[in-house]
Amino acid sequence: MPSPYGEELRITWWGAVDYVGIDADCRLTMGNAPIIQELKAAWMDNGHLALLEGLSEQAGKTIIFTEFGYRSVDGANKVPGAHSNEAPLDMQEQADAYQAALDVLWGQPWLHGLFWWQWFANPNIGGESDDGFSPFGKPAEQVLTTFYTGD
Repeated sequence: MPSPYGEELRITWWGAVDYVGIDADCRLTMGNAPIIQELKAAWMDNGHLALLEGLSEQAGKTIIFTEFGYRSVDGANKVPGAHSNEAPLDMQEQADAYQAALDVLWGQPWLHGLFWWQWFANPNIGGESDDGFSPFGKPAEQVLTTFYTGD
């Protein structure tokens, strides 16, 4: 689910805003370093797509992910919102999670857009030794570049 607490399902004032804004902290698999196909299947198998579509229908609004991202650590897909869990670097899991999300989410009629978390203005944050959320200087950046430019 987008929120571990289901807050987005209890809100009664969606009609007062233009979009449904939620953070995408959707647990995907229980494994470390899953392949892209497992990550894509998890969006459906775990009910995330159905929940998001239902929320959009209930609110009569399209959804914007106000925070969307994964850390570049092993197991990031298990706890996508965790900022401080200790885990070894895993640049490929971050890139694969980005690719799976784009493959599954893009083109959904209920999706208005998403904000990637967390890309800093400081060019020194990111890179191959950074275990944070930034895709800068990592394989995940190439996934985004390829997706948005078509290269």
